[in-house]
Amino acid sequence: MEIDKFKESFKYFKSKDPLPDFSLAIEIDGLKNSNVSTAKKINLNELKSLNMPFQVLKPISIDMTLLDPQLNSILSTTPWSVFELSPCPGLILIQNPFTSLGQRYFMARCLKDYARHPNPTNLQSKRINLSDNKSWWEELNSRTSNDTSKKKLREALRWTTLGYHHDWDTKVYNESMHNDFPDDLSYVIREIAKLLGFENYEPEAAIVNFYPLNTTLAGHTDHSEFCNEPLFSISLGQSAIFLIGGETKDVKPVPLLLKSGDVAIFTGRSRLSYHAVPKIIKIEEKVWNDDNQLDLRNLTVPDSFENDIFEQCLNSDENWKAFDDYVSLCRINMNLTVRDDTQLAKSLAQLSKYADAGEAKIKSLEEFAQKVENKIETNNSLLTSVSENTESILQLQHLLGYFKLIRDIQDISQELSACINGTDESKQVELYLSLCGDSYTFDNVLGRTFETDAPNLKLFARRTAFYWHDLLRDKFAKDFEKILKSLKWPQMELWNPSKDTFTRLQQLAVYLFMVKVPGDKGLLNLKLTPYVICPPLTSPIEVLLKSFRERFNYHFCSNRETNRLDKPEWYLTQILAWANEKHVFVSQNFQLAAVKAGLTDTDVRVSREQHLTNVKFIPVFWNVEIEFRLKVSSYKKKKFRHFSSVTKKNRHKLHRGQNSTLNSPS
Repeated sequence: MEIDKFKESFKYFKSKDPLPDFSLAIEIDGLKNSNVSTAKKINLNELKSLNMPFQVLKPISIDMTLLDPQLNSILSTTPWSVFELSPCPGLILIQNPFTSLGQRYFMARCLKDYARHPNPTNLQSKRINLSDNKSWWEELNSRTSNDTSKKKLREALRWTTLGYHHDWDTKVYNESMHNDFPDDLSYVIREIAKLLGFENYEPEAAIVNFYPLNTTLAGHTDHSEFCNEPLFSISLGQSAIFLIGGETKDVKPVPLLLKSGDVAIFTGRSRLSYHAVPKIIKIEEKVWNDDNQLDLRNLTVPDSFENDIFEQCLNSDENWKAFDDYVSLCRINMNLTVRDDTQLAKSLAQLSKYADAGEAKIKSLEEFAQKVENKIETNNSLLTSVSENTESILQLQHLLGYFKLIRDIQDISQELSACINGTDESKQVELYLSLCGDSYTFDNVLGRTFETDAPNLKLFARRTAFYWHDLLRDKFAKDFEKILKSLKWPQMELWNPSKDTFTRLQQLAVYLFMVKVPGDKGLLNLKLTPYVICPPLTSPIEVLLKSFRERFNYHFCSNRETNRLDKPEWYLTQILAWANEKHVFVSQNFQLAAVKAGLTDTDVRVSREQHLTNVKFIPVFWNVEIEFRLKVSSYKKKKFRHFSSVTKKNRHKLHRGQNSTLNSPS
């Protein structure tokens, strides 16, 4: 069983007694000399246990001159501190780029405007009734501080969504229910994205979370969102311990201390990392009330910002006090992203929902399996009584394997039947190789039957494999031969093929080399002499030799003058002449095809010459007993001796297995 290191860290920082050591969390408000420490309050011993490099926070430089001057009252003009978290590539951290006014403005917007109709909130599912059609914020401020229901109402709000609204059941953005995305929030995020190099970034959806003290966010991943665009997360109000791990729970997470104004940007693989908020930490310092950052008298309202909210945030009077009271007890977190509206994302999101249920089921089954294993260990004496059942299970497993093989054969045959007349030839070859690849390997169906004690199943698999072998070989060979004829093979006096023709010829050669005869290829080797063994004839070589076979029959298997028994050197001389023809063309153009097909130990030129001189290439050459009564010169005898010794061993085979309809040599 894998250790859930993420859960261990979550429990540690969530603990109330004893309190965790918050100094273990990495702050981003002060990077020191990397040779001494990597960030403020880092425990180097703890970092070593996390297998981190010493430079945990890698600085990122940005060009502050690109910042729109209209936002000077919202975003700080002083150089920002921007880092990438090395243990989690793709996670970018910005130390509070907001002015105090900028923080107050978006705090007020979240509470007063974002969490009201028509934007959905969790209050609707809780069926909390608001009097006189008031908004949640108006209802909250209408109650006195002594009213016990005010605290319950304040802590009741947990989330609201903006723009395209996220459906928590289907895990996708609802196409039929969306509002205009807030222009002011979009304006700010676009500027931050521009400084980080994310051009043309346009947020379309946001989830605003509200965290009262003593609340948490359990560990999870955002695998239901399949968008590759960055996700921006802005913290406001109270601080939080944020855990960021890997794509599995066995990776120990890195603890971060996120303060008000801090921005985390999730890009790349970091979007699929486990993350959680185990602790909300109450702080005494209210950085959002630091008015020394700005000259409040000379501020102008940026375009698309709300004037009334802007004015309320400028004054530290009763208008702002209500907002300040809330963020003094809660944390606000805005998460902004680009929705993925592709059909694939919707389908995957639906599958993700089932995967979540399946994961919970698997976890339950794993726990059950562990209990069973412990039970077996403590009751080994029961094993003897279940031996018969074990044998039955083994038989069922064998039967299951038998049916799986049959199912795989049928599935491959069905897929081949569906695509055999199509244009996706690579898929046809791939399916054939999955049916019968190399012998005695378990990556193909025929190889899986090798050690199976099921002769009928083996026969069925072999027959199916041979059926598709013949079909695919004939299909590719027909196209291959057609191109050769267009090139006027083997004469090719005016050979000047187009690039497409040449590419197509080579590709067909690759397919023909890959579509090999099913079974043990060693059984197909041809033994010419005890010391000369030829590999089996491949389909491309067979097609290349077809024209030579026809020419041989024309010259030496009829009543023509060239068919003379007293001139055996004519046969041999002609064969050797053909062997020298076009051997360079064959080697240059088809050797690479053989290598691509995995035949790295095959020399195409040598294979062609071997089978050209092979006696089986001339099936009718010695198919009758011939008694040499002619006086042949010693020179002729010497030249013919080796050729005769080879063919003599094949006479009986040819008598039994070949009855040629062609005329034999006279």
